[in-house]
Amino acid sequence: MKDDALVKAAHEKYHATQFMTTKSELVDFYKDTYGAKAWTSHAAMDLAGTSDKKSKEYKSAIRNFQGDRITKGETAPRWQTVGQNLPPIRESNITLTVTGKQGNRTRSFTTTLTGPAADAFVDDPDYQDLFDTYVPEFGDDGSSHLDVTGVA
Repeated sequence: MKDDALVKAAHEKYHATQFMTTKSELVDFYKDTYGAKAWTSHAAMDLAGTSDKKSKEYKSAIRNFQGDRITKGETAPRWQTVGQNLPPIRESNITLTVTGKQGNRTRSFTTTLTGPAADAFVDDPDYQDLFDTYVPEFGDDGSSHLDVTGVA
């Protein structure tokens, strides 16, 4: 049986991976990464899915970054597709603070999980996994058991 407080806290504190989804975010990324002269060709290659600058796909893609077209089509689905293949703006993460009793002492710990570890934890939140993997001093080996009284 899952602890309702842990499940609730995990879902409230979880921040999913966020990718670039708009044309302006992608333009800023390419300008910062490749500089003022080379960014358009790199952006066009990623949009077209080819590095062949003579292909019709590349020629069509490069036009998206020329003249007044640079400000048009800000939220087209193709930008989301390109953004999924670039580094995320923010990687998924979750920070939890667990409090409890260990004998007569009140103890607490805060841990942050990122990336696939955060995704997996939110899909199946479990105190024992959290203790064993991320805070081993509170593992359930009999000598350092923590009776959880709260999670946030």
